[in-house]
Amino acid sequence: MSTINTTISVGDDSVSVIAGLLSRFAKGQRVRVALSDEPNAPVQVPTLAEFTERIDAARQKLPPSLWTTADEALRDLREGERD
Repeated sequence: MSTINTTISVGDDSVSVIAGLLSRFAKGQRVRVALSDEPNAPVQVPTLAEFTERIDAARQKLPPSLWTTADEALRDLREGERD
């Protein structure tokens, strides 16, 4: 028994999307199709300050870099290519 769950936006291509989902089943096979509308969830767009705070928090979680400058990193990479 196969189950496919997906969320699509209703539009001009909806019929082709549903046809594509049904094409995974053998012709003549009986399938159960249940359609329900999905509640509109408000999109939470962070402010610039919130976004900056998230970036700073993510950077603090990263391990310290092996190099202090890009030149050091590139020098090590070039030496690694010669090996």
